[in-house]
This record gives sequence, structure tokens and C-alpha cells, in this order.
Amino acid sequence: KGDIGWITAGYTPIRENWDGLLPVPGDGQYEWKGFLDGEQMPWVRNPAKGFVATANEMNVPKDWPSKAAEYGFEWWEPSRAMRVHEVLGSQPKHSVEDSKALQTDSFTMPARRLKPLLAGLKSSDPDAAQALELLKGWDCRLLADSSPAALFELWWSTHLKPAFFAKVVPNAEVRALVMAPGDVESIVSSLEKPAARLGSESARNTLLLSTLSSAYRDAAKRMGDNPKSWSWGKLHQGYFAHALTVLQS
Repeated sequence: KGDIGWITAGYTPIRENWDGLLPVPGDGQYEWKGFLDGEQMPWVRNPAKGFVATANEMNVPKDWPSKAAEYGFEWWEPSRAMRVHEVLGSQPKHSVEDSKALQTDSFTMPARRLKPLLAGLKSSDPDAAQALELLKGWDCRLLADSSPAALFELWWSTHLKPAFFAKVVPNAEVRALVMAPGDVESIVSSLEKPAARLGSESARNTLLLSTLSSAYRDAAKRMGDNPKSWSWGKLHQGYFAHALTVLQS
């Protein structure tokens, strides 16, 4: 009939006096009281936007009475889901070719949010200045032959995030236990609105420029002094051992 829908699949235990997030005594006080009935689980039918999509993000509908039953607490960050919704929401029709393009989409949402923070920044540090220039015209796509993509990913994962963690959690032991790998949404939001975590926009900008400078030097060390020779494909590679190779070893 042309209906579309999304429904949660799987067994969700009923916990009457605990939520499952932390260990509890095995003395019988915290046993499951069976499982939620399938009709109690979240579902969506024929949404007004015309499609359903999910990518491991927190996807319980906003108007669902989730207070009555806890479905989960640990969700992956929403960047991929946001991108999927953005693309599908912009298409009046969706073809097989569109699906293929979306499946291999290389656009990075965190970069789109972080790039505006760099706009207007200047630095007397030549490495930071060159890094700013390299990222200025980048389209935020992580293409294999892209030098800005290589710089951004190196900056984001290896320099900016660790420096941000060190700033907001000075205790190294605590930082190692609770911060890695870090929630992307929380990090980006804190950088966009730095007052609560970093103190001021000036402190935030100093952090951005210093880490950008160190990332630029890191990229040069890994891939050579000429940024034109850099590429995301040189850094982002997968190595898969053949099963027979494992047997031989």
C-alpha cells in the first residue's frame, strides 16, 4: 500500500529497580522481570518527511514515552545520521544511483562545523598560517587524494582532541580512564561555545591555532614538506590478512 516504517527489533529486559549501566550485587534483587513486549518498543510509520533512516544514533522518537521503559543509554554520535537525513531530505525522489552515492558519501559533518571557527583567524606561526590557507577552500570531503582531508583528520584526531581533553581534564590518569575516544558531539559543541569548558573564545582560538600548527608539522613529517603531495589515502589505509596467511603463521 506504499506504507513505510521503522520498528525496533530485539529483546529489551525489564529492570524494575536498576538501569543496567553499573554492576549490581547478584543477590536476587536485580533480576530481569522478563522482556518488553514488541508493541512497547519504539516505532515510526509514514513520517511526514517521507523517509526513515538511522545510523546508530539516539533514534528513539522524541514523542515516545521513553520514561516508562529505558531502551538504551549508549549511542554513537549523530554525524552519520545527520548527513543521511540531510541528503534524503533534499531529494524529492531517491534512486538506486542516489543510494550508491550515499553509501560511499565522503562528507564529514565535524569538519563543516569546525571550519567556521577557523574563518578569520590569523597566525604569525608560518605552519598555522599555511594550515589555515590549506583548509580554507576545502569542501569537507574525505577523498583519498585530498591534502586538506589528510591535514584535517590528522589535526582532529591526533592533535586537537588530545589537547582539548588535556585542557578540560588536567588530571592525566582520569583523562586516560574516561575521555578516550571522546564524544564527537560534545567536543564540537564545546568548541563552538567555549565559555563553559575553555573559558573564552580567545582561549579556544589559541587551542585551535596551536594544534593546527603541530598537525601541519606532523603532516610534513609523515608525507613530506610539500602539501600538494599529501593525501588522506596515504594515512587512511586498511590492511587485511588473508586467512591462509594467518594459518601459516
